[in-house]
Amino acid sequence: MKRVRVRSMEDLRALPEGEWVEVIGPMKWNVPEKTTITTKGRSVVVDLPGRMKDELPFEEGEKLEASIRKNTLVVRRPTRRNGRRKSAG
Repeated sequence: MKRVRVRSMEDLRALPEGEWVEVIGPMKWNVPEKTTITTKGRSVVVDLPGRMKDELPFEEGEKLEASIRKNTLVVRRPTRRNGRRKSAG
């Protein structure tokens, strides 16, 4: 059995599959709440757990822009060409 120090999720994912390892030391573990993703026409709807919604820097009803970069969904407030934010609503 091989001893492995795991400090992050990347370390955990890098462990060899199908082999036993002994993990040294404690690891803080947060299990994310499940989110539901559905499509409606040309839109994608993501149901956010209440706690996650409170952590976002956006207001309810605010119009946002989104893009996909590699495996990440990036959401931001729209900007005008002169760099100023559009008003919410």
